[in-house]
Amino acid sequence: MRSRPVYFKVTRRYQLLKLVPWRRLLNRESLAVGLVFTAAIAATCGMDRAPIGADVRNLALDVKRAGPDAPPTPEDSTMRLDGEVALHLQIALLQSAVSKLEKVPQYSALFTKQERIDGELLDEQIMQMKIHHTPHKVFFKVEKGDVGREILFPAADDDPRLVVKLPKLGFRLPAIRFDPTSSAPMSESRYPITMAGIKAFAELALEIRKKDLRLGNKVKAEVSDNSEFDGRPCYEFTVTYSEPSASKDYRKCVLKIDRQSMVPVYARNFTWPDKVSGADPNRLDETTLLEFYTFKNIDFETDMGTNTFLISNPEYHFVNQKG
Repeated sequence: MRSRPVYFKVTRRYQLLKLVPWRRLLNRESLAVGLVFTAAIAATCGMDRAPIGADVRNLALDVKRAGPDAPPTPEDSTMRLDGEVALHLQIALLQSAVSKLEKVPQYSALFTKQERIDGELLDEQIMQMKIHHTPHKVFFKVEKGDVGREILFPAADDDPRLVVKLPKLGFRLPAIRFDPTSSAPMSESRYPITMAGIKAFAELALEIRKKDLRLGNKVKAEVSDNSEFDGRPCYEFTVTYSEPSASKDYRKCVLKIDRQSMVPVYARNFTWPDKVSGADPNRLDETTLLEFYTFKNIDFETDMGTNTFLISNPEYHFVNQKG
């Protein structure tokens, strides 16, 4: 029997079911098919209550009126959903995450990324990340990759450029400033630093999933609660596209949402084999990785102090130190 964390109780799946727009789904199919499908979903119920963002309350109330009441099942049952209901559930949880993050002024995390740029898969990087939401401010310090590199955005309140300090020659080289979307920083990243952080990550995934709803049988979606990341239980969503006309860049997307913090913490996305030189059809996922991101050690309660996003912070190396 699969063990559950101590906060795991027999009510969370009720909350998840209420996020799914059953009325819309059932109207699209025959009543008989709808009842069978609903019964199959209801048989998975049995988790503890999860926070729901204010922007999905109306949807939850609508589903409560339209959806069935389901009996609880044994605690060790695994939730597995597929089809359009899995897409709707991912959309609702991402909306909830964005709503939660909009209320968080700043946070810190350990960020991992690996991306394919111009067909080449770059080395994995691990960075200490600090984010301030309004206004958007970012600080990175690289711990794996170009170890010691520091990145600050913006350089100042009146300077919308990002500033980079390289660790070469013991930080004696001057800091360099770039426009966030200029060729130099974009040669190392698929997205500009203006999109850094979990909130922008969730918003981008949400935008893509909403488009997926219009793809019909060109997209396959699945979700399970039988997953972990960094020792923490997660909901795992997998979206697979049948052909490049459905998604130019993505062939398959895997997203994990932490069941306790209810924010996305992991994404591994794969592209089409014709976009990758040397792609192996027998090791398709291994050889077609497009993007890999994780967020660990997220601290939403951190007090960073007034110097965190200042170029003059004495803990940073942007200003040349005497001696």
